[in-house]
This record gives sequence, C-alpha cells and structure tokens, in this order.
Amino acid sequence: MKINRSIHILFIFLFSDIIFGEVEYNSLHDETYWFPNSEFTLKGVQTGSVRSNLVWKDRMYVMVDEENCLGEPSIFVQLSTNKVKTKFQDFDFTSLEDKNVDLVLNFDGKYIENNHAKIINALEFDDGNHAIHLNLGRVYKSFLAIEKSYGNPLGWKVLTIKIQEDDPTIKYFAFPERQYRMLGFRTLMVHLIEECKKSSKYR
Repeated sequence: MKINRSIHILFIFLFSDIIFGEVEYNSLHDETYWFPNSEFTLKGVQTGSVRSNLVWKDRMYVMVDEENCLGEPSIFVQLSTNKVKTKFQDFDFTSLEDKNVDLVLNFDGKYIENNHAKIINALEFDDGNHAIHLNLGRVYKSFLAIEKSYGNPLGWKVLTIKIQEDDPTIKYFAFPERQYRMLGFRTLMVHLIEECKKSSKYR
C-alpha cells in the first residue's frame, strides 16, 4: 500500500532528520521547531505545529484524524496583521471568510508551488489586530518530499509562504511573507501517527 510505504520511509529518514536538525534560522523569537501541540487540542485529532519567524501567535498546524491515521493530514496556517486597524478601519475583515488567497510556497528555494488556500476563518483579536486561518489543501506530499523527484532526501530546511502580489488580500498585510522551519516535520509526523494508532478510533 502506497501510504504504508510512505510511513516506512518516514522511519528510515527519522534518524537522519535528527542529525541534521540544527541549522541556523533567523527568527524574532524562540520555539520555531515543529512540536506536538499541547496548547491546542481537538478531540479525535493529533496535532503538531510550528511558529512563524515573525509573529509569536502565528502558527502552521498539521492535524491527523484519529479515524484515518494513515490518511493525508490537514495543514492549516494563521496569518495575522496589524495593518487593518490602522489603514482599513472601516473594512469588515470577517467578510474574507470562505474566500481564497493565492500563495507561493517556496521550499529552500529549490521547489516552488502555487497554492489556492481557503480562508476558513477571519477574526479580530482583543488588541485590535486581525488574522486569517487558511486551509492549505493537499500539500502534505510536498511537505514530506520523500519521493526522489524532489531531490531532497534529508527534508526541507525552511518553507517561505508569501501572498501573491496580484492577490487582493495582500493589501491588508504589512508582512505578506512568513518563514517556517521544516526540519523536524518528518520526525513529528512519525510521532503523531504512532500516537494516533493508540486511539480507540483506530482499527
């Protein structure tokens, strides 16, 4: 089975992923590695996350459904902004919900793909800042990059996500580009899948 083969390859690369996990990464804060997420929990789901390099609260999440541990997980990202409260005070930010944002996903400058992400939530925080939550869709294969065609046996180091220049939502973001450390993603997925298999929902 193709999925089982992918899980087997994950274990093969687990040790090498740990060895090469220490790379220089410029960030405004700490905790920029992928880790099992204990702060955000959802019943029936195993979750991991990584913080962006710019904003502490902005994270990318990977979620494994306990009813389908070996299926393709969902990947979401939060992009926040302080520009709306200063430049677009009369704009109803929640009107962005259910719309799409065109992104560019750049993996180490070696592999680039366009992404038509769905805005599943648009909200305002207590401090007046705003954020959108995006569903990145079917990107798991590119995140793992375990196939030979990616030419990347040790895994990506950094993922850069940028709102495309011609996307209308870019004007609401002072920083339309974020970076996320990717070393550790494969290791995290091994952990989440194994924890998922312990669930009573897994058969």
